[in-house]
Amino acid sequence: MAAELVGGSLLSAFVNVAFDRLASFEVLDFFRRRKLDEKLLSNLNIMLHSINALADDAEQKQFTYPHVKAWLFAVKEAVFDAEDLLNEIDYELTRCQVEAEIEPQTITYKKFGEVILIIILDNSGFWYMKLFSNFKFLRVLSLDQYSELREVPDSIGDLKHLNSLDLSRTGIQKLPNSTCLLYNLLILKLNYCSSLEELPLDLHKLTKLRCLEFKYTKVTKMPMHFGELKNLQVLSAVFVDKNNEFSTKHLGGLNLHGGLSINEVQNIINPLDALEANLKNKDLVKLELKWKSNYIPNDPRKEKKVLENLQPSKNVKHLSIKSYGGTQFPRWVFDNSLSNLVSLRLEDCKYCLCLPPLGLLSSLKTLEIRGLDGIVSIGVEFYGNSSSSFASLERLTFSKMKELEECERKTAAFPRLETLTVYQCPKLKGLPDQLVNVKYLDISGSMKASCLERSEHTVSHNSLKDLNFCAFPIMNIPMGRSYDLLVKIEITSSCDSLTTFPLDFFPNLKDLLLYFCRNLQIISQKHTHNRLKHLTIFGCSRFDSFPSEGLSAPRLQIIGIYRAENLKLLPKRMQILLPSLILLQIMDCPKVEMFPDGGLPPNVEDVSLSSFKLMASLRETLGTNTCLQSLSIENMDVEFFPDEVLLPHSITSLRIYDCPNLKKMHYKGLCHLSSLTLSSCPNLQCLPEDGLPKSISSLEICNCPLLEQRCQNPEGQDRIKIAHIQKLSVRSEV
Repeated sequence: MAAELVGGSLLSAFVNVAFDRLASFEVLDFFRRRKLDEKLLSNLNIMLHSINALADDAEQKQFTYPHVKAWLFAVKEAVFDAEDLLNEIDYELTRCQVEAEIEPQTITYKKFGEVILIIILDNSGFWYMKLFSNFKFLRVLSLDQYSELREVPDSIGDLKHLNSLDLSRTGIQKLPNSTCLLYNLLILKLNYCSSLEELPLDLHKLTKLRCLEFKYTKVTKMPMHFGELKNLQVLSAVFVDKNNEFSTKHLGGLNLHGGLSINEVQNIINPLDALEANLKNKDLVKLELKWKSNYIPNDPRKEKKVLENLQPSKNVKHLSIKSYGGTQFPRWVFDNSLSNLVSLRLEDCKYCLCLPPLGLLSSLKTLEIRGLDGIVSIGVEFYGNSSSSFASLERLTFSKMKELEECERKTAAFPRLETLTVYQCPKLKGLPDQLVNVKYLDISGSMKASCLERSEHTVSHNSLKDLNFCAFPIMNIPMGRSYDLLVKIEITSSCDSLTTFPLDFFPNLKDLLLYFCRNLQIISQKHTHNRLKHLTIFGCSRFDSFPSEGLSAPRLQIIGIYRAENLKLLPKRMQILLPSLILLQIMDCPKVEMFPDGGLPPNVEDVSLSSFKLMASLRETLGTNTCLQSLSIENMDVEFFPDEVLLPHSITSLRIYDCPNLKKMHYKGLCHLSSLTLSSCPNLQCLPEDGLPKSISSLEICNCPLLEQRCQNPEGQDRIKIAHIQKLSVRSEV
């Protein structure tokens, strides 16, 4: 327990010892003789008192609120720092006595006073932050992932010595303008603040700021005078203003490195402003250039000139160009200027009529071309005049190319290509047939029927390891040979000709995922399959049988069968043929009414069911199985659950989902549980009259409105029944 939870009594013990030592004559005399600031000692005492007052309350709340637990860990470390300080003083006193000398020594006292942050959860459930006034020397403040934090108090401006502030992944909508009083701030991180809409107006006053990051926020405008931040070295994004309040020329004097996203590029009126950004001489390794989505250009030539002037340095490794309005790309996209480019993404450049010779980019490993509506044919110019085009390319994606029909082939192209993805290219007539090293093939969306033969040829390559088909009903997997290297197959709404899946043709297959294969009926097998670990069958309405002698897969760990309306029987002899099975999920298979003779495999730990008949037979089926610990019930038509003898005694975790008719629960049926989850049971009226067993330490209630009222309201009738729960969550979700 001590390794996982921080107890208030444990902290109190440390703090009480620290009180005694701080009050000793030796410590006070030590500070006085070295002319050290005695306020440090006073502040340390105050902080320890604060910790002591909160420790017991926090000990209880840590089970429900992970942030309180995180605070306890942080405080524990700080208390240990205080203990180290006192030990250092003891050592110094002893040394002085032994050596009979008193010389000023540097004492490591700063850390304790600089890192303490108290976060308190009030009874109403809202987070607020108290920065103690005596934390004047706080240097680093990180609230990363405190998602409950909605507002930063104005008192943040009192932390004059703050160098780094990280509010990433919090729920804040804005920062108080007092943040701009942090004149020593060097780093400000606001990444993944999905509700953040704007940056502080006076941000330009943070003249020492070197790093500003606000990726994945709602910010779409730079504050006034942003160009005055001359010391910025890391800047995640800028937005070009059409009123010229912020222009790319403001980037010219910044020594930027790392990654930069330039948004609203269509607002660059004068191409010379793009040139003054001086990107060519900045040490950027990642650059994103984004025009407004669905932007309609007035002058394609100006668009090309703007992009030409935004040329990055030769050090750039990752480049993305989105919604560019020109008809051609500038020369720097494909010449030796980008000799170190590793990944390139061209997206929604709808007015481009041809692709540049990207095959000349010798270092390129990943290429994604998406939504280029003007491209009808990819000709030999795409490969360039190199003897080995795309020499380093490993991943190639064509996505949403609605007019693309032809992709010409070139000998010796793509010698290292491993992953090919084709998504929603409805007019494409075929895939390249020289992709001899492709290991991962993903084809999604309809394609021309004439591409079938070429596609099947690509599928037949001996190198293929991972195969994924989606929404490609005419596709077929040639079954006249063995696929020795394939380790994963995922088929979704495809391969209508597939009625039988022969496992023997795929001897090294580890993952078989079949979704909505409307004509699939049988999985066949003659020999034991020694590699299969994961089998999912979802929405295959005609699927009705496993191998007649049972599914022999000694390493199979996961079986999930969902919405198989015709399936009547589970695999035979499961307890013998599936010794490694851990997870079994049988959902919405109405004709499956019982487990096979012999019971479940001996090592099954987690079972999910939606049939009451299967549920009723579970205890009898277990036999000697004592490994089953977790049970999920979903879409079951019951009013009372569970009966005293229904659940096996080995089950410690019960999850009940989407049972609209469930009204009451029986206390005795829950006696062996330690964890209980109730979700989307709108008619569940109350917890058992006798409360919940003391063994239950974790309770989650979600979208159970009647129960939520009884558990959340201060006067709720069920509040006393959950008083002992250590980890509690009661909430509603849309």
